[in-house]
Amino acid sequence: IAQLLWDPELSISGLEDEFFSGYYGPAGAPMRRFFKECQAQWMGQGGLPFWLKYYGQEDQALVFPAETCGRLRAILAEAVRLAAADGFFATRVELVSRAFGVTEAYVAYDTERRELAAADGFPGGENALSKAIGRLAGARTRLDSALLDASNIGQEAMEATLPASLLRNDPVPRLLFGAGIRDPSAP
Repeated sequence: IAQLLWDPELSISGLEDEFFSGYYGPAGAPMRRFFKECQAQWMGQGGLPFWLKYYGQEDQALVFPAETCGRLRAILAEAVRLAAADGFFATRVELVSRAFGVTEAYVAYDTERRELAAADGFPGGENALSKAIGRLAGARTRLDSALLDASNIGQEAMEATLPASLLRNDPVPRLLFGAGIRDPSAP
């Protein structure tokens, strides 16, 4: 933007070429695709546009569904491979990869949370409920691990904290309460 203010005749595409090749070196092309796909995903979402949309809201996980995360991860894997020979560029790609790992982990956690929240009893009874809660707990552990990895001191890819608002709608207490009502003798 600063360069365009200095010279509005510059080509945005040319400036992007210069940035991606200069910042990510041999991984410039896949990193450009990664950010373009992220931007397209963000711009293509429904609803009214407003500043800091979804800030502190669990629904932000819906912007990047698991399928989209898979495509983006494949692009990052290509970038990691291309940058591997040069530690300088590899570090920059790795920072993006680690930060995106938090998005992937949060989407997985949110998917498990939503499935549990939508459940109205479990046909498999206590065993099925226990397994579903176990999947949610595992997803939360992976999210915490991704956050820790992304905030590795000296190579921070992002802030180490996750807003508590993103974890506030835990369906487990309601499900356990419901299970206790249905069968007070169950453990």
